[in-house]
Amino acid sequence: MAKDEELRDEDEQEPEEAPEDEEEAQEREEKAREEKEARAKPRAARRAATRAARKERKRRKKRPERRPRGVMREQIAEGLPFHATMAPAGALVGAGLALAGGIFWFITRTFTWPVITLLAVGGALLIAALVVRFGDVVAYVRRRGTLSTANTAIAVLLVLGIMVIGNYVAMRYTNVKWDATEEKLFSLSQQTRKTVQGLDKKVEIGGFYQRGGMMSQADLARDTFEQYDELSAKLTAAVYDPRLDQKAVQEWGITSANTTIVRSGDRRKEVFSLNEQNLTNAILEVTTDKKPTLYFLQGHGEKTIEFAENERDSYSNAKGKLEAQQYQVETLNLATSGEEPKVPEDCDVLLLLGPKYELDPREVDAINDYLETFSVQRKQAGRALIALAPPDAPDLHEILDDWGVSVGDGQVVDFTNFYWTDLSIPLLQVGEQHHITREIGSFRSVNTFMSLPRPLQVEEQPEQYPPDYPGAPPPPAKRAVAVMKTHKTSWAETDMPITMASRADDTEDSGPVPVLVAVDAKKGEEPPPPMPGQPPPDTAQNTRVVVVGSADLANNQFVRAAGNETLFLACVAWLAERAQLISVPPKEPQQRNLTLSSGQTRFIKILTMGVMPLAIAFVGFLMWFRRR
Repeated sequence: MAKDEELRDEDEQEPEEAPEDEEEAQEREEKAREEKEARAKPRAARRAATRAARKERKRRKKRPERRPRGVMREQIAEGLPFHATMAPAGALVGAGLALAGGIFWFITRTFTWPVITLLAVGGALLIAALVVRFGDVVAYVRRRGTLSTANTAIAVLLVLGIMVIGNYVAMRYTNVKWDATEEKLFSLSQQTRKTVQGLDKKVEIGGFYQRGGMMSQADLARDTFEQYDELSAKLTAAVYDPRLDQKAVQEWGITSANTTIVRSGDRRKEVFSLNEQNLTNAILEVTTDKKPTLYFLQGHGEKTIEFAENERDSYSNAKGKLEAQQYQVETLNLATSGEEPKVPEDCDVLLLLGPKYELDPREVDAINDYLETFSVQRKQAGRALIALAPPDAPDLHEILDDWGVSVGDGQVVDFTNFYWTDLSIPLLQVGEQHHITREIGSFRSVNTFMSLPRPLQVEEQPEQYPPDYPGAPPPPAKRAVAVMKTHKTSWAETDMPITMASRADDTEDSGPVPVLVAVDAKKGEEPPPPMPGQPPPDTAQNTRVVVVGSADLANNQFVRAAGNETLFLACVAWLAERAQLISVPPKEPQQRNLTLSSGQTRFIKILTMGVMPLAIAFVGFLMWFRRR
């Protein structure tokens, strides 16, 4: 029993507490007190205290010692030679002198004594600094940060070098170019391409321009000649400096600088204003053995082809444009050509532009005979461009009836699609596909129009069906084709005068109305269809006639407006069978203005001054609220 009582007394005895350090106890009490005080503080105060503590910890960190001032004095005091101490300053001065010498050379492009002195002194100072402090340079290069920076710099230089070499190879050994302008201002027109690619004679072009300066005439001429030279192996072009290439000056017979000579055989042409139009016309002039001859019919109230004060009364601009494209332009008065009038044998195209009075029956017979007869001298049948004057003028049915074309009553108006603000000038659209419009596109990008044209009617053709069996010949082509028409909102108004109250009725032709018709056939015969796998039949014996509803298409007031000049020249080129001229002539830069309605203007103001600032402010508020 005594033993059990002793064990019970030992279990009930309390263990002795280990002695506690007074400092640890004090720290524990302070920490508990701080925790208690921190829990009592508001949230914002706790955050402020946390930030302050973080700043204090950063402040207490050991900062790297700054390099004391007066390092040069300390290095001299430590026994470092003076020239070693001055090496960095000498390197900076040398780099500045070398840079100044390079700038002067770039400006003058000549090695004068000041440039040579600057480069020599600067290079010597740099080399001396490198030799004196070579050990420091090696130590600096071996640093890890320097190696990393050098690797980055080398990678950048490699990328730049690859880009420069790639561009040089692309420019030197490839001819891939891209003209991003809508008018293709830096590309040759289709007209020039057809002319140069169709050359059958050797042509040489020599440009004599002084080199030097930024974007000089010599550089512009060289860029232009390269585009021509790439089109044909029969054309060679070069640029010479008249001050240096005296042998070329004597060979080409140059008497003045800034001149381009185009020659082919014994024929040569000087071009003083270098542009695509003049250069292409010079090539045509020296390579064309015979110029096509155009005759303007006179004596029936037609407008003159010479200059006149009233633009509507003259075709002088059209004449100048035709002569620039190497046509021989003449006038013809059949009433003064004898008792039996006759169209001259050298007439390639006869132009009847707006006769106001009836033609004499003998003149009509002479014109019909010209159109129907194949000429051995011309190696083709007759060709004519017939443009009609306003009503009360003859409709020339004595000539047009034989070719399936007739003239309707009234004049075509369109109060929906018109040119600018003139309701009497309806806009045109392409009718059926034809050689005249094939090379000049659909005219969607450029407007063509006529001033109150007379409606034309084309002889109806029998309905065409697809071939009955594979390989069967296609149906015969149409004899007369409506090349240009007005829009569907137009009509042929017969009640004169035309006013805003005029409206179409059931007796008048409704749009689209043909206003330009082309005929390519023999009299009274349909053109033969081409057989599959066979070349197209010879159409040299076919008569070609283009009928235009308004003679104002070619007058000085309208011929150079929008696409009228292109359309007129394309008609003449098709009649003369000069296919290389059926294309868009060189384009000029066009001014484009953005016109906004009042509603569009208000929308842009609200979007830029209201919606966008509010959206930015709302996004900023969301970001602030989220971070808070």
